[in-house]
Amino acid sequence: MDNHTKGKLGEKYVRRYFLKKGYTVAGLKKGEKGYDFFVSKSGKSLRIEIKTTERDNHIPDMHDNEFIIKNKKILFRADYLYIVVISNGGKIRYLHILSKKEIDTYAHKHKIVRRIRTSKMQTEMRNNKHFGKVI
Repeated sequence: MDNHTKGKLGEKYVRRYFLKKGYTVAGLKKGEKGYDFFVSKSGKSLRIEIKTTERDNHIPDMHDNEFIIKNKKILFRADYLYIVVISNGGKIRYLHILSKKEIDTYAHKHKIVRRIRTSKMQTEMRNNKHFGKVI
């Protein structure tokens, strides 16, 4: 399965996940970048970024447009990162949910060139350290 198809499948799954929980899901407005969509409920809005993979404990590289630089710190644009793990046949296996704070902890240790390597986050996930929320 190509990356574009995997990405669309992950977005579809997460969109359905939020709709079932009673959220309103909205696409990005023209010119917005760094996340896939907004969700809102009871007046609270969240920016959601989604990465989809077929490999356990793997986070695809994140690109520079998913971050901003503020006061010399690299900060994740979205409020949450949803990592959708699918089988080779495209069925959803599980979902990792990481907060902005968790991503920012790793991002500030990198220089932004074109993408952020996620190997340290992957290692912690693989070693079953408390990192994110798996559902």
